[in-house]
Amino acid sequence: MKLLFAISEGKATILITERYVDMHIRRWVGITAIATGAVALSAGAGLGVAAASSRPAVPSDRTVTADGPTPDVLSAAWQGDYAYTVPTGTTNLFFHYSCPTNYVAVSGSFHESTPTAAPVLNGSFPRTDITPLYSQWGWVFTWASPGSPAGYSITFDVFCTNA
Repeated sequence: MKLLFAISEGKATILITERYVDMHIRRWVGITAIATGAVALSAGAGLGVAAASSRPAVPSDRTVTADGPTPDVLSAAWQGDYAYTVPTGTTNLFFHYSCPTNYVAVSGSFHESTPTAAPVLNGSFPRTDITPLYSQWGWVFTWASPGSPAGYSITFDVFCTNA
């Protein structure tokens, strides 16, 4: 897996891998071109339309977004394990775990139920795309086709501190 670039902000680092770009960015470019009926990209995008449109469709693609409960622990601490059972056949999972109100996420952890069927971890990061900033920790996982096996689970936890 080739690392393309890393984004650092404070103590957090987001790693963008070649596989992540291949699975997410190119798919978005292809869908955008079809939805608008146009084949136009800005010069800054850096991706060719031929690369996006020449890839065959992935019929087994199944993207799932899920979240854990908002914890009741009102202290700077790990908020508690939350076991999530991944739906069978999932190929992309974006999971996020919230901190209590007025707390921010500074670290996240996870462990898998079946390491032999382990997905690729594409990201583990504080959420900066929501308000309030850093109020959740997020993870992005991918599985090769045919996706996650039946009964696969991942246990998550998040460390929160006062904002």
